[in-house]
Amino acid sequence: MVTTTFGDNLNVAKEKKNKEAEEVVLRGVIVVAIVATSALATLAITAVCQDWRNFWPNAGQPFATILGGLAVLGGGTLALYNGRKARAHDRELADEENTRVRELADEENTRVRELADAEHERQTTIANAQQAHETVKELNARFTTAAAQLGHKDSVAIRQAGAHALAALADDWSRQGDLHQRQVCIDVLCGYLAVHQPVGPRPTFAGTPAVTKTIQHIVAQHTQMAWKREGAPEPAHQNSWCHATFNFENAQFIDLDLRNCLFTGDVNFAKAEFHGDNTLFAETRFTGPRVSFKEAKFHADQTYFSHVKFAATLTDFRGTEFRSPESTDFAAAEFNDTSARFTGAIFASKETTFNGAAFDSPAYIYFSESTFHNSLIFSNANIKQGYVSFVGTRFDVDRADFSQLSIDEGAKINFAGPKTWVPANMTFDWNAADPEDIPEGVSPRSWPPQEKT
Repeated sequence: MVTTTFGDNLNVAKEKKNKEAEEVVLRGVIVVAIVATSALATLAITAVCQDWRNFWPNAGQPFATILGGLAVLGGGTLALYNGRKARAHDRELADEENTRVRELADEENTRVRELADAEHERQTTIANAQQAHETVKELNARFTTAAAQLGHKDSVAIRQAGAHALAALADDWSRQGDLHQRQVCIDVLCGYLAVHQPVGPRPTFAGTPAVTKTIQHIVAQHTQMAWKREGAPEPAHQNSWCHATFNFENAQFIDLDLRNCLFTGDVNFAKAEFHGDNTLFAETRFTGPRVSFKEAKFHADQTYFSHVKFAATLTDFRGTEFRSPESTDFAAAEFNDTSARFTGAIFASKETTFNGAAFDSPAYIYFSESTFHNSLIFSNANIKQGYVSFVGTRFDVDRADFSQLSIDEGAKINFAGPKTWVPANMTFDWNAADPEDIPEGVSPRSWPPQEKT
């Protein structure tokens, strides 16, 4: 880029002024020459016409002098014109040289700036790398300290501080964009709950309630959803763990409250035990590849899965024992595009309810070989797409209510070969005496189903 300075502008102004002055002089000389020549020509013509015999002998010398002056004036004028033209050419050459010099100067300045910028960028990169190294070093040191605190043998308060320190560290790793290290911190927190698992089954909590509840609260806080009037819910926490993996295998919980949470990664509660007054999963969403409660044991007074949404590829409740004394509640639960397996599960609560549960998109639900005790409510359930199997199920119940069951076209529910079936305790909307009254998707068509030992 060529720059124009104040000096350049001043030179241009001076050149313009000199050019205007030369043009004024040139015009004046031309006018004088024309007037003088015209006057002499007029006198000469008059003298010839009037026969002024004595005119030329006396006027010859002045005429010659005037003509010589005009010749000199013409030569001066020509010299002035040529000089101006030469100066204009010189100015053009000078301008071209100045422009070239300025361009070279600008190119040099640009090159110097680029070199300076490159050096600044290099120094910045080195500084950032050093800072990142120091940050990682600091975070690793914090992990060692926090893990040691969580494993402290004597002080509950120190173990709680360690849990909070690990949670804060996991969030800092999130800010660094290192999800692997975040997962390491989460794994340590989950692992703590399994370390205190007692040997053999027992219906009492064997961990440290204060520390366990602290970790439970940390997990709930980092996985809860923020509901909006429109659109899908989003994670509420700034550094959400909703997309992380949670391995709670063999863990022990007390009064676990994971209501309104979102899990989009794998979640494993296999062989976990749930104690206390309430175990709460109400309105929680499981949308990851796999969620497992395989062989888990629910001992809390009440267990709530009401309004929960299972959209995981595999939902595993095989061999799960629901032994909450009061109730096991799956009311209005949604099973969407999932294969949910309750095979071999035991439902021993005073009341087990799937009232208003929905199965869609499609859903394949297996209660095969499972056992229901006391009271089962499956009324108002809606099987929109898919298959629900009670094949080989043991209905050791005082009451099993399947009234207002909705089965859409193409959906199926199968009660074939129950281990135990007491017709007086089973409630359906159709008349067993009239096979045509049985909905098309219900099996077997011969009603009631025959027990199979």
